[in-house]
Amino acid sequence: MKEKEPYRLVQSYTDKYFISTAFRKASTMIEMWHFETIVFHWDKKTRKTGGIHEMQDSGISSLTAFENHYSLVKKLLGLKEE
Repeated sequence: MKEKEPYRLVQSYTDKYFISTAFRKASTMIEMWHFETIVFHWDKKTRKTGGIHEMQDSGISSLTAFENHYSLVKKLLGLKEE
């Protein structure tokens, strides 16, 4: 059986935030893999990240993780859900 490896699913930027959704090993006693979305403060001028603004567990499905990422970006931009 092939070993799982972490990878980035999608990344987005706004004027204030850098949003990254990645597949990674969970920090749990039992080995578990999942998608996690992290929103970092972002300085557009220096192109550096600051502290974490928000984190979300985005499940085990790449489609669900992508949908959660997109929904979070829309929320950060102040857009309404369709």
